[in-house]
Amino acid sequence: MKKIVLLSFVVLLCSYATAQFEKKDYAKVLRKDLVEVTENQYIFSTYYLMKDSKNFENTQFKLFSTAPKTVISRDKFVMYTTQLFTMVIVGSILSSTENFDLNNELDNEIKMIEMDEPIGEVDLSLSITMTENGLQMIILSTEGKEHITMTWDDLLDD
Repeated sequence: MKKIVLLSFVVLLCSYATAQFEKKDYAKVLRKDLVEVTENQYIFSTYYLMKDSKNFENTQFKLFSTAPKTVISRDKFVMYTTQLFTMVIVGSILSSTENFDLNNELDNEIKMIEMDEPIGEVDLSLSITMTENGLQMIILSTEGKEHITMTWDDLLDD
C-alpha cells in the first residue's frame, strides 16, 4: 500500500510541476480554469501525454468528467476527478510494469504534459459521470472497456 501511495504522490507531483511550469507564460497557465461551468454542469475535459524517460514510451490519456452543480461543489468535483484519474494512471503504470521495484521506478522521470488535443488516438480514456447517487467511471484502453460504478457511500466511507 505504501508503494501505491508514494507512487501516486510522485505521479501527481510530476504531472502538475512539469506540465504547468515548463511553459514560458506562467500567468496564462496559472489563470486557466480546469473546469468549464455551464448553467447546470461542471465539465472537466483534457488530454495528457505521459513521457517515460526510462522506457522511452509515450502514453496519451483523455480525461472527461461531468457532474451537476446541484450535487457537488466545484472544489470537490476537481478533487475527486483528480484523485480518480491519479488512481487510474497509477494502476496503469503498475499493471504495465512486470517486476515493479519502487526504488528503480523513482529513478525514472515521468512527465505529464497537458495537451489541447491528442496526437491521433489516445491510449487510455477515463470518463467520470457524477450524479446525486454516486459516480461511474468508464475506462477505455487497448485492453478493453471497464465500468466501475459506486455510490457516494462507497467512495466516502472508509
